[in-house]
Amino acid sequence: MAELMDHYAPFDAGAGSAVTGQTWRQFMRHVRPSGVLVADDADGTELAVTAGASGLTVDVAPGPCWIRGTYGASTDTKTLTLEAADPADDRWDRIVARADFTADSIDLAVLTGPAPQPYTNAVTNPSFTMDLDGWELREDISSTVTLTRVTGLSIPGTSTDTAARLTNTDSVDRNAAAATNPLLYAPPAGHTVELQAQVRRTVVGTLVGWWIDYYDEGLNLISSESGQVDTGSTGAWAALSETGTVPTAAAYMRAVVGREPVGPDGTVDFTDVVLKGQGDQPPGTPALANDDTVEEVPLGLVHVAAAATSLTEADITDERTRYGYGVYGTWTPPLWAEGTPFGRRQELEVDLGDGGAKDCWYLRLGNILFIDYRFKWGSNWFTPNGRIYTQLPPGLVSAHEGSHRLVSHLWTTQGGNMDWPGTTFAPPGSMHLWPFFPLSQSDCRISWYTVNDGGGAGSGTPSIPGDYPEGGHLTITGMVEVREQPLTGLEPPPGPPPYNTAEGSDGSGSEPPPVQRYTTEWISNNSITYDSFGSATGYMYQGRHSAGAGGYEYSKFWFDHTSIRNTLAGSSIVKVELFLKNVHSYYSSGIWAMIGTVLETDETQASPTSGGWDRYPRVHIDKYEGKWITLPNSLGEEFRDASTSGITLGSPFTGGLAEYGYFDGANNLLKPTLRVTYDK
Repeated sequence: MAELMDHYAPFDAGAGSAVTGQTWRQFMRHVRPSGVLVADDADGTELAVTAGASGLTVDVAPGPCWIRGTYGASTDTKTLTLEAADPADDRWDRIVARADFTADSIDLAVLTGPAPQPYTNAVTNPSFTMDLDGWELREDISSTVTLTRVTGLSIPGTSTDTAARLTNTDSVDRNAAAATNPLLYAPPAGHTVELQAQVRRTVVGTLVGWWIDYYDEGLNLISSESGQVDTGSTGAWAALSETGTVPTAAAYMRAVVGREPVGPDGTVDFTDVVLKGQGDQPPGTPALANDDTVEEVPLGLVHVAAAATSLTEADITDERTRYGYGVYGTWTPPLWAEGTPFGRRQELEVDLGDGGAKDCWYLRLGNILFIDYRFKWGSNWFTPNGRIYTQLPPGLVSAHEGSHRLVSHLWTTQGGNMDWPGTTFAPPGSMHLWPFFPLSQSDCRISWYTVNDGGGAGSGTPSIPGDYPEGGHLTITGMVEVREQPLTGLEPPPGPPPYNTAEGSDGSGSEPPPVQRYTTEWISNNSITYDSFGSATGYMYQGRHSAGAGGYEYSKFWFDHTSIRNTLAGSSIVKVELFLKNVHSYYSSGIWAMIGTVLETDETQASPTSGGWDRYPRVHIDKYEGKWITLPNSLGEEFRDASTSGITLGSPFTGGLAEYGYFDGANNLLKPTLRVTYDK
């Protein structure tokens, strides 16, 4: 016996003929992503943004667009007027094509950019007050240097009785003697940062040193600002207050307070160490709307300089994504070496030399991405040590499921012309692409493409006797499934029930509403972290650094469990995902997240060690990465059925350095988020 599907359209008659715009968007959004369509003449100017003839105006060329299954087109040039420029600050405006599903229209619009805001740590770089809980010793620290927790201190002008004590019995330099806290994001170049602390020395002549270290994206130390504080007498507390200027290319910074390498041996006490940013943030760009009622497609970004009265073509950046037959996106991809040791994933640029080239062509159809990379060596090139890798086009990562492999070919000119067939691996949920090639001409086993692993000529993969596997070209081609973020709360299909009977199964004349699929997110509203010293409500720690740094560390976090249960009541769980943002990991290659569950609804309901610790397979997260993690559907069922109220990280009983680090919590910037897809 045949059974009708719950929804079907479009048809000429019957229930499937009752098609509204909402139903249309439900299925047509799968045809292609939103963007600009290639016109019949395919001259490349469709909806292109250019500077207007006069004043703060822009012209938008004729052309069509496709926005979530709806079509719009301009047949002539449209002129848009921007708001007056700020007399003192630059601004970035965005030109968009906007589909309004409530007004049933598509228009061209200007999104006015926000004015520069004072650079405050609450935005992207929370200030930190360091006590012993947040500190780590440097990797190269001397065994004769210790860091201990000190309580019961009387510190003028402070509210804490906890401090860190650095005890040093050798005359060693700062890198060995200092204790450092984790890296923070740095303000923009040229802005001011301020370091404050309370410090004292225990031996006359033991100066207290301070440093502000700046690091680039590859975590390489760029520069330091430093000085000394002489507290005047043994045991006297002194206020340290110093400023620094962020250098060009700085991505991270951290504060250091320690004993200077002069004078007799002794100890240094320090507490209330605060590093904070000052100045203005660069002007931001307007956010694009994308929800159930409206979707905006970017066409161009317009730089409105301070006090400007007109625009030039140099002020406009093309933001269009064009779709159509034979239209490929292009960009200049990076080619990196990760450096040493293995797994560090530094982004050290491979210099392809004079006449070298890096090109990528790509075409995206739904979640399938067709890509073609070509890297060509010229002359006078230079390649750092480590594995060689690149990445997917901006904003894309591979799908979480499956093994994503592409075809690779390497032609090397060093040591004689040689061809090497290979493959390229895209790890699930990652933006990186890792080429693999045979170990040598006589060994077909494959390994990471490595120009130089630090062992000198002949040590790379593939191995070339007396030389390195470079010169010539590297190509990567194929297709990969990419991740597409689902909309939150997808629109349920409207219209009459899709059945062809005059009477419902219960004789009432109506059928029950059809089952529909939804996706809903809940942001964490409470979190707490524990170690052997106590608890805190900031970052969520896990793993074990050392006994002196708190032993096993573990955390719990919660969501609005009442809302979750009410929303999921009577539903069938389709998918459960959890977002976590790593802030620090012991190893630069990342951290293994230890995820479990907790029944109690908050930290007051049970002891800190109660919980279903480390229940699920551990998940690797790159250092500083924000990642959506797919968890078993049973977790959603437990939230629905009130047998789970929150989630745990770490464990009070296990964990080590591979698991050691911390994540944003409910009181930080990128809070944990639970996303559940369900049928109801």
